Amino acid sequence: SECGPGKHWTVNEVRALIHIWSDKNIQQQLEVTVRNKRIFEQVATRLQKFGIERDWKQCRTKYKNLKHEYKNIKNAQDSGNTSKSMKFFNELDAILGHNTGQQSKDNTAYVFMVTLLMKWGGKKKNDFDTTKDLHDFIMFVVIPFDIFKMNV
Repeated sequence: SECGPGKHWTVNEVRALIHIWSDKNIQQQLEVTVRNKRIFEQVATRLQKFGIERDWKQCRTKYKNLKHEYKNIKNAQDSGNTSKSMKFFNELDAILGHNTGQQSKDNTAYVFMVTLLMKWGGKKKNDFDTTKDLHDFIMFVVIPFDIFKMNV
């Protein structure tokens, strides 16, 4: 059947799922609840409003898979491998990356900074005590270095 468990999720369906998942209320519930069937029933109901027919089990499975894939890539990036990526990484990072101490409002700049940092010196963001240290290193060391390289 078109709606069976094996039916491939379209880009728009995943986008809608992530949109609902990005709701602070849903995130908080997911963080504190182990038996989360009820939360995914809410998610499925909200997807139906977008005209997407998915049951709670499909939503939970997709959520788990996305989270798993995100974590693998995040770990790879943290250990300096920036070649790995996935669709929706930035959207997921805005939701799941908040425990790195950096809020998503300046997440894009932060991701850019960390990427530059890794390319530049193989350093990792964990090598810095604070975001400010990292920021200073980028502003005064990495960026001038990159500009210098471009002019050569």
